Amino acid sequence: MTITPPNPPVAAFGTCNGAGTCKTGAYVFSGVTQYIFSTGSTIAANGSLSAGQQAPPFTVTAEDVTSHPVPGSFIDLSLVPSTGGSVGSATAINMLGTPPTPHTKTVTNLPTRFGSDPNGMVSITYTAANPLSTTGDVDSLIAQNHPTETVRATTTYTYSGTTPPPTSNPYTAITPFRVCDTRPAAPGIVANQCDAPGNGPIGALTPRVVTIQGFGSPAVPAGATAVVVNVTAIAPTQATYVTLYPDLTSNPGTSNLNVSAGQVVANLVEVGLSAGGKIDVLNAAGTINVALDIEGYVSSASTGLYNALAAPVRICDTRAVGGAVRANQCNVGGAHPIVSTGPVLTFNVHTLTDGVPPSGVTAVVFNLTAIAPSQPTVLTAYPADVSRPEASNLNLNPGTAVPNRVIVPVSSTGTVGNVSIWNGAGSVNVAVDIAGWFQATTGKQFTPLARPFRVCNTQNGNPADGGETTGCAKATVSGGTALNIDVTGIDGIPQEGNAGAPTAIVANVTAVNATTGTFITVYPGPNTSPVPNASDLNVASYLPVPNLVVVTVDSVDGTINLYNALGNVNLIVDIYGYYS
Repeated sequence: MTITPPNPPVAAFGTCNGAGTCKTGAYVFSGVTQYIFSTGSTIAANGSLSAGQQAPPFTVTAEDVTSHPVPGSFIDLSLVPSTGGSVGSATAINMLGTPPTPHTKTVTNLPTRFGSDPNGMVSITYTAANPLSTTGDVDSLIAQNHPTETVRATTTYTYSGTTPPPTSNPYTAITPFRVCDTRPAAPGIVANQCDAPGNGPIGALTPRVVTIQGFGSPAVPAGATAVVVNVTAIAPTQATYVTLYPDLTSNPGTSNLNVSAGQVVANLVEVGLSAGGKIDVLNAAGTINVALDIEGYVSSASTGLYNALAAPVRICDTRAVGGAVRANQCNVGGAHPIVSTGPVLTFNVHTLTDGVPPSGVTAVVFNLTAIAPSQPTVLTAYPADVSRPEASNLNLNPGTAVPNRVIVPVSSTGTVGNVSIWNGAGSVNVAVDIAGWFQATTGKQFTPLARPFRVCNTQNGNPADGGETTGCAKATVSGGTALNIDVTGIDGIPQEGNAGAPTAIVANVTAVNATTGTFITVYPGPNTSPVPNASDLNVASYLPVPNLVVVTVDSVDGTINLYNALGNVNLIVDIYGYYS
């Protein structure tokens, strides 16, 4: 039986068509028969957006056969380029869940399900690629309700091609240089842009703009697209986190360091630069001092191309042979901790087992783990044929095990390929796990994301946190197992198998809420890959521990693995860019 609704109806939209029953003041809608973009067939006028510029927000509406909106419908969205070249990005407001709760979710190059609001709409924000394509590529935003169904609609954006991107984005490693220190000038702290009047410690939620362009030796040039910088967070007034991102963009909701009150914690960051060569440093709570040491930059004028190892290899461990410690160049004849009153530790990056060539290498990427220092100290890594720079890679408390990623030039004179590590006080053991190297002739170039992107958080899983990563479930990673996640086809990263697909990604990995002391190893997929004898994070307690990783991506399925040794732990993965 069909009951005619009152006049005027209680609801402002809807009708009775096809299957379903109309009841007084309420409506059951027929199936979706069309999708309507508020922009029509064009997101913005062809060529009207600059690199990284957002188009005005728009909507797509699911409608029934009588052109009435269908509330709470499923709409599968995808953003697909016409070729394998440059592609923009898009996010949309998702209303999936019980009860429906709005949250922002990234539109990928595969159909991703969104739930519409009570007006049958999904709100979308599109951002042009950075850099822009020069080939007249077209981004197509497609709405459909199932990958195999034919009901769909498309709106597009066509690149102008008037602003050519750099022909390449190689890397230049430099001797570390302190570009910013928010502490007052004092012995060991040179006056700089971050402690000038009106600067000083960084307050909560007030980004500090730091100019990178023009600093360093050689100086970071105009046109550089990304910078590698070691960030040290110093004695915050309360627990907080610190985030770095390109200037003139909004807070990406990612983190680089997680710091408790009074702690000193360092972490390496590879982050995109604004057109003016600047980054923003955001502190979440209280006040905090920071020190930033430049280690290198990415630009079209550089010569360094990255070569990733198939898996990380431990090339130096100063502890004595036994257990997981194998014989290597740094423990010949027994343990050789670095003693502050003795010589620096010097090792060669080429070994018979790591695959790094004996010549032509300009810089290396490795994870440096400091083990059980005897007293508070700092470690500095630098090329063995130069004087020690006024910079640091690790800040340590006694008895701890702390890792940090290092990207450092190697010696080019004397014994080629040597790196030195200096210890400031007491004694400390170290382990070095190499992940890849740079050279001038062959390798891959770096593409920074326009904004860092949180690809996985096992505290929330998907889709509750808006992530898109296959394999990122809401569950802790148990001891002796690895989390296998897909890191391609997301937020502008090309899908594995497509042109420009990554060979390696640069990501910040944070371990949180560990139930016991453990270590985390990040290495290429698939999920059947053996765990290498290396580590990326050493976790002593439930407190958050971050570290930058440069990890090879499996060339077949586009995945990486994150192995947890003991207990249970949650893992967070924030991507900053990729090599391809």
